Amino acid sequence: MTSSLAKETLDTALSSQKERPKGLILHSDQGSQFASYDFTEDCLQNEVIQSLNKAGCLYDNEETERFLRTLKFEHINRLQFKSDKQLETGISEYIWVV
Repeated sequence: MTSSLAKETLDTALSSQKERPKGLILHSDQGSQFASYDFTEDCLQNEVIQSLNKAGCLYDNEETERFLRTLKFEHINRLQFKSDKQLETGISEYIWVV
């Protein structure tokens, strides 16, 4: 992953919101893409507070990692999605309905 991909992903997520929540916190590891000047500046310009894992602390993000693992193994890997739209709909249903 590159800083430009991380920045693009953040910008896409922010632009998809009708109203941007105040005090939005983005938690990530200390990867170079998240610590880069470009990404940090993008967060500042968009009033996003960055929260980075502590070095060597594997459990900072445990709940999110567990959720994503469950989503992948119990839902995504079991089904066959024919398009990105189907995948998006399937993930949305898993998160909000199941």
